[in-house]
Amino acid sequence: MPRLLTQRLQLDSIAQFRISARIRHEDAAQLARSNRGLAAIYLWGYTVEMTVKAAWFALLGYPDYKSIARKDLETAKAVAKSYGIGWPGNFHDIECWAQLLVQHRVALNRPYAVHHFDTVLLAHAHCVYSRWRESLRYKANVPYRFEVEAVAESAEWFLTNSRSL
Repeated sequence: MPRLLTQRLQLDSIAQFRISARIRHEDAAQLARSNRGLAAIYLWGYTVEMTVKAAWFALLGYPDYKSIARKDLETAKAVAKSYGIGWPGNFHDIECWAQLLVQHRVALNRPYAVHHFDTVLLAHAHCVYSRWRESLRYKANVPYRFEVEAVAESAEWFLTNSRSL
């Protein structure tokens, strides 16, 4: 008998985050085309979350397939707090991850190659996080078309720029 899906899960890593982000992005686009805007936003939120997490761990120098555990996420949250970034109880806050990336690059004296890239990154993170929470899976709300389009555009920006974050 083949092993079940949950028995075949890979450990979290930069590579897994990046691969999964692309797949979830495609799933979300298909849902949006089928007028399933809430489900699309839900998956695009995770697309962006995985993309910024991958960027954070890449900035730290993690190899693509190094396992990322809860302690690694807790360390990221502690570093964010040391920069004055107020972080809520979970690890899904896209804006906090984006702020952490920007602040840590400043601390490392590794500015973005493109002028104002950090401002654009934070704006896209805000766009998504102002419309997405992981708890959307429990809701029956119907997003406005402009919300779906805004989140789609920002998710696409994150994927396009994922190696520059």
